Amino acid sequence: MYIVLSTGSVCRTTDNAVIPEDASNGDYAEYLAWLAQGNSPAPVAGEGKTDRLAAINERLAEIDLSSLRLLRSIVAGTAQQEDRHLLAGLDSEATDLRSELEGVMPAASERY
Repeated sequence: MYIVLSTGSVCRTTDNAVIPEDASNGDYAEYLAWLAQGNSPAPVAGEGKTDRLAAINERLAEIDLSSLRLLRSIVAGTAQQEDRHLLAGLDSEATDLRSELEGVMPAASERY
């Protein structure tokens, strides 16, 4: 299944790959063949869903960066006990966000 985005790109819902509108792109050609078989793309998610999905993805990226910094300090032996607690908190927050992400757009959380 696919969703046509406002940019003209297509989102493949099985893996949430964003496929540019480009005839030379193999994934886009596959989408066109899918359309030719009589299939129709799903409606675009509402603005609220799109905004929330973007916010979740942005926060997950921030968590990844913070976690990486904390893990480096742990490996280097320079971490404090509070760093370990902070890392555990970030991990818990990321788990909650991934659960919410699955509710906003199924299959999206598989990327994280």
